[in-house]
Amino acid sequence: MTFKEEIIAVQGRIAKAQSESDAWRAAGRQEKYLEAYSHIAALDVQLERLRRQGLRASLRGGRQA
Repeated sequence: MTFKEEIIAVQGRIAKAQSESDAWRAAGRQEKYLEAYSHIAALDVQLERLRRQGLRASLRGGRQA
């Protein structure tokens, strides 16, 4: 998996988790909503790490596909 594909995959997982979170919230399932919300937060951290990794690589002159 290329670097860009990794970012796209994480973004897709975030979108899916947000959709699930919204559904749980609308259904009044507070525990499931909070679980999904925590999952989103973890994925956001993962995405930020990937972005920083890509930025560092580009500043070093590395090439990210």
